[in-house]
This record gives sequence, structure tokens and C-alpha cells, in this order.
Amino acid sequence: MKYGRSFDIIHAQTAKGQSIAVITKVFHNRPIVYTRRVDFIPKGSLARLKYKLTNKVIAISTPIKKILEEFGFNNIEIIPSAVVETGLNRKRGDDLKRELCISGKKIIATISSLVPHKDPFTMVETIKELSEIRTDFVFLHFGDGALKTELTEKITKYKLEDIYKLLGFYDNVEDFFSIFDLFVMSSQEEGLGSSVLDAFIYKVPVVSTDAGGLKETVEGRGLLCHVKDAKCLAYSINRILEDKLLRDKLVNKAYNDVIEHYSLKENIEQYVRIFHSFIQKDKITKTDACS
Repeated sequence: MKYGRSFDIIHAQTAKGQSIAVITKVFHNRPIVYTRRVDFIPKGSLARLKYKLTNKVIAISTPIKKILEEFGFNNIEIIPSAVVETGLNRKRGDDLKRELCISGKKIIATISSLVPHKDPFTMVETIKELSEIRTDFVFLHFGDGALKTELTEKITKYKLEDIYKLLGFYDNVEDFFSIFDLFVMSSQEEGLGSSVLDAFIYKVPVVSTDAGGLKETVEGRGLLCHVKDAKCLAYSINRILEDKLLRDKLVNKAYNDVIEHYSLKENIEQYVRIFHSFIQKDKITKTDACS
């Protein structure tokens, strides 16, 4: 509110940021652009008012756009998240393999919070199913959350303690893509799946549910299963591990597509175009007011 008038545009990156920008709009009177990254369904009259007072909404995937259109808001443009390839610290990956004594194993992994919409319980079911097909792998789950105790109990119940490793939160977790043989997502709701983009750019094959934006992100670049279909996820993981030709085909297509369609350069150009349209409109308005 204090500095709002000095800006040409206010860009909110979170729902809370959008709310603050809208509440203070009476003071700053600046156009509000909001980037929505989640596929939760908004509810209530206050949410409708919030979107009505937002000048432009950016959805990072088609499913998010559709949810907002069904909510009654149509001023939406799709700009997917960008991914940038950086040098991986391969030593961290090698050190983790030694620490966990998993050298020589196939390493399957996910980076996912232990919260309901990520559906980690289906992931445990998937690994249980896979363990009945093959025994030459370990599963690394990076992430923490409220479901940790229940998840640990389920892992113990299925006697998967030697296979399913709950590793918690790590800074710069992307470094560990250097040791992954395959990346998995079991979400039942997902805006886009930015970790999948990381897998693509580091040439790690992907198996995923078709939740929310994951279908759009993964289709044709990895293998997809319906939400909560643990048998399909396990079968798809095994298929990729067994079929080198399929694995290479998916990895190469995913890498080429992510470079072309999810680059930082393209992302910036699209945002600049939108910001520029508001600035030009403001200039025209001011010119008309002075003439």
C-alpha cells in the first residue's frame, strides 16, 4: 500500500499476494496481474470479487485455466513455468548413494511433500506392487509434511523399510537428479508439476498420474496413469526400466520439448508482452486526459 502508487503494475505470485493487492487497490489504483500455479477450485463470493478486481490472470497450465473459466473468470492467459538447466553437484549424489548403501541399485525417486493432494499413500502402494515384480531397486522420497507418521506406518506394515526411503527436505534437491534412473509423481491434484520439468531437463524418464497439469506436461514425454492407479504406475516404471529404446525415446523428446517450450527466455518474453500492454494502455489514458 505504501509503495503501490510508484509501480506501473503489481504482479502477485501467490493467492495471499493477490488478496493483498486487491484489498489495497483502492489506495494504489494499479493494474494487478496474478500468476496462478495451483489447480484447487476457488470458492465463495469473496474469491469471485478478488478475481473480478484482478486485471489479468496467468495460468501455468490448461487445467488451471479451465477451472477458473468454470468459476466464471475469462481474462486468462497460459504461460507455463520456466525451467533452467544448471550444473549439478554430482558429488552430492554419489555421497548419498554411499551413505544409503544403494550403489548398484536402480534408483527411483520423487520430490513431493507428504500432504494429501500429493497422495503419497498411492506411491507406497506403487512401490509395494513394483517390489513384487523386481527387487533390484530402491525408492527415494524427498519431501516432508503432515502425513509422515502415517506414511511411515504404512511402509512398515508392507515391510518396505529397506526399499522405501523417506529422506525429508533437502536444499538444492535438484543435484540428486544426477543419480536417478526414473522419476515418479503420484499426485491427485497438481498445477503443472515443476519437478517433472527438472526431470526432463536432466534427462530422467518420468512416470506420473494424469492429475491436473501433469497430463499436459507429461503426455508424449513420459508414461501416464490415472490418479490412484498404483498397478499402472508400477507397471509403467517397470516398463521404462526394462525398455531402453522406449526410455531413450521419451527422454530425448522430453528434453527437446522442455528446451523449446519451457525456456526462461520464452517465459520472460510472454510476461513482458503482457506488462507492456498495460503500460501502453496507461500511457494512452494519460495522453487522452491531458488533451
